[in-house]
Amino acid sequence: ERFTYAAELAAQFSQRRGSVQEVLDLWLDWWRDLLLVKVGCNEAITNVDFEAPLIDSTRGYKLAQIKAFINSIQAAGEQLRQNANPQLVLEVLMFSMPGREESISVKYG
Repeated sequence: ERFTYAAELAAQFSQRRGSVQEVLDLWLDWWRDLLLVKVGCNEAITNVDFEAPLIDSTRGYKLAQIKAFINSIQAAGEQLRQNANPQLVLEVLMFSMPGREESISVKYG
């Protein structure tokens, strides 16, 4: 599913570069807000209407994962500006997206 989305974005990039950069900017905003919530700076988030989902989402990620993916998004944007292969750049970005760590509760008895 991630790679299908990467292919769709890459196709869109060839038609309208700015739209893909807009998507990356939106992702940066979201992941930046996740970072801020994770470190307890909720008052600084951009997506104030999504504070509750952001709080819930932070439970599934470690701080290092959030930081690393923010760096990956920034790197992808820079690579696209330097005319790297959009399909490859976006597939690598999808591959670097962290998976949520679901907490597992075990009941005894």
